[in-house]
Amino acid sequence: MIQKCFITINPRTVNYNHMKLLSDFRIALIKYYRKLLGKNFNKKKEQQYPIYIFMENGKFKEKHNHLHIIADLPLEEKDNFFNFINEFFMQKYKSADNQIKEVYDFTGILNYLKKEGCEIIANWQLFFKKIDDVMYIP
Repeated sequence: MIQKCFITINPRTVNYNHMKLLSDFRIALIKYYRKLLGKNFNKKKEQQYPIYIFMENGKFKEKHNHLHIIADLPLEEKDNFFNFINEFFMQKYKSADNQIKEVYDFTGILNYLKKEGCEIIANWQLFFKKIDDVMYIP
């Protein structure tokens, strides 16, 4: 069974570069897929999860850039996925605040992200040598 999850990755670092944060998520995802699918994970696209990454600026005086992720995860793998990603970011950013929630109101989440004007990147875009095509929610 597949569960739609909403994950927030917030390093709680002031004015942190979005592209660096995205690169960190890319590294974490590669390590996770290598562990789960083996070293040739990139040839097993059908076994990778549909993931969409939204980059958002914080709203405080000091911006705390962070990522929101919508992922379709197998129910039996959801905790392993989040724990792996969370552990990676906690090692890198000691004050990170990462959360996972089950999605009950997908339209509400999309409306929130649309209101925030978030940039959106699909997981397959992470594996290009250069991430330069970023889509926006209209």
